[in-house]
Amino acid sequence: MLLKFILRGEPPFDIETQKWKPEDLMEKYKYAYKIVSSAELSKMILDSAQGIYYVMYTVSSNNETVSVTNSAQGNIIYSKYTYFNTTLNRNDIGKISKDIDSK
Repeated sequence: MLLKFILRGEPPFDIETQKWKPEDLMEKYKYAYKIVSSAELSKMILDSAQGIYYVMYTVSSNNETVSVTNSAQGNIIYSKYTYFNTTLNRNDIGKISKDIDSK
């Protein structure tokens, strides 16, 4: 799994995410992951023959969406929308891990 820009401090998330170290945020995620920049992620998506899974974190007004996309198919394989939350935390990432476990 790849986290696109969440921990890189790219706007608009630079203030919200400075408190998280990658190992803290990923504490509840027990599968392999790599944290990359937006440019690196774009290159990996274009260069991958079999595709990759990556996380997108979107904030709109006072709500957030955490989704995982399969780049080969373009399918969103996981999506969780939360009202009145604008800060990604380890529980959001932990929910992805639990979803994988349940399949």
